[in-house]
Amino acid sequence: LEFRRVLFRSNFVNQLQTKFPETDESRKTCAISALSNLISGIGYFYGNVQIKNKPNNQPNLPLFTGTPSKTIFPRGFLWDEGFHGLVYCKWDPDLCLEVLKSWLNTELPNGWIPREQLRGEEAISYGHPDYIKQIENEANPPTLLFNILFLINSYQEGQLSEEAKSVLTGLYPKLEKWFEWFYGTQINPDAPTRFVWKNIDQHKGLCLGSGLDDYPRDVYYGVQPSGSLDLQVWMIFFSENMIKIAEFQEKSERVEYYTKLRDQFLGALKDYLDPNDNLYKDLNKQNQKYIFSDHLGYINLFPLFFGYIPQDSPQLDAILDAIYDKSKLWSNYGLLSLSRSDRAYMGNDRYWTGPIWIQMNYLTLRALKVHYSGNEKAQRIYKELRENLINNICKVKEKRDFFFEQYDQNNGDGLRGHPFTGWTSTVFLIIHEKYQGYSL
Repeated sequence: LEFRRVLFRSNFVNQLQTKFPETDESRKTCAISALSNLISGIGYFYGNVQIKNKPNNQPNLPLFTGTPSKTIFPRGFLWDEGFHGLVYCKWDPDLCLEVLKSWLNTELPNGWIPREQLRGEEAISYGHPDYIKQIENEANPPTLLFNILFLINSYQEGQLSEEAKSVLTGLYPKLEKWFEWFYGTQINPDAPTRFVWKNIDQHKGLCLGSGLDDYPRDVYYGVQPSGSLDLQVWMIFFSENMIKIAEFQEKSERVEYYTKLRDQFLGALKDYLDPNDNLYKDLNKQNQKYIFSDHLGYINLFPLFFGYIPQDSPQLDAILDAIYDKSKLWSNYGLLSLSRSDRAYMGNDRYWTGPIWIQMNYLTLRALKVHYSGNEKAQRIYKELRENLINNICKVKEKRDFFFEQYDQNNGDGLRGHPFTGWTSTVFLIIHEKYQGYSL
């Protein structure tokens, strides 16, 4: 074991081509732990996915996947897996491809990929009774695109074999079907260029499909959603990257099709812009009038994540100011999921209504570094936020010997699930400043 440990650390440095100063041994150990613990959580599952209001006669299929936590959540979560793959794609592209292929092979004939997959009796035994059965029109963010785009880029840079390209090519029809399922099921029929998450629980205030569970959407106040900002951005991102995937497949007619949709979805982003404060927000409808959600949190950051806020614009200034405001989203440990001044702060399940989530902070850092590198304010925020995150996560890991599901916005301590080396392992990417690989 000691020999393997030394070998792994040596390979880690060589593979990442990162030199840590001698004084930075704790940061190096933190990054190694994030990677190794994530990889050790990859598992093989076999069985069927139960679907609500349908007989339990779905086909038994395998799933080879990372898991958020080996002891608490030992099963596959769709949008989590895209973040997991961001880490081990950079370590081992072949492993990344195997996991990606396994996930896409669970796609149903209509293009739906169940968001939470409890395959087999053991996985089911750890599941919450309310969420074992999946809802057929419930989506989940298409983060597997992160991994697909990374692999395409790797092939184009000569780092992936022809055999791997053949596997990627074979997955293309499934990606097209997945896109069309999103387009057909999550569209707002009253506004065909806007998208709304389905199955928002009006009584519990939950939107599980979005992945941000109890983040306030206000539909339980009798207000109907007209446009979900995060989903709108995911669909822009999906169509934008289907252009590149179609180009990779040399399918010019599909490039034209996805370009047209991308332009329509991107054009509709203006519907979400509140002119009163220059922030993008969820769009709701009440008494036949459109109203903006008055919440401030991770949802408002989505156009920033993928560079859809214009450079040097009032909109960019507004969101950067909100990020750096200590009475709103800023803390010494990372960005809060919901503003301290929000009326729903630490409400609902206190899950996505205040505490810090590392993968969302990763997306923020990536945006500031990749899309807004020329903006002085953005770069100041980037440097300070990155140091805050690394210092706190690694300090908690050293003190308590675990990575956590989320972190306390007031003192930085680990919260909820542990050991949790799912998307919290994106601290590995933050330490190494590995942000490229899944954009045009």
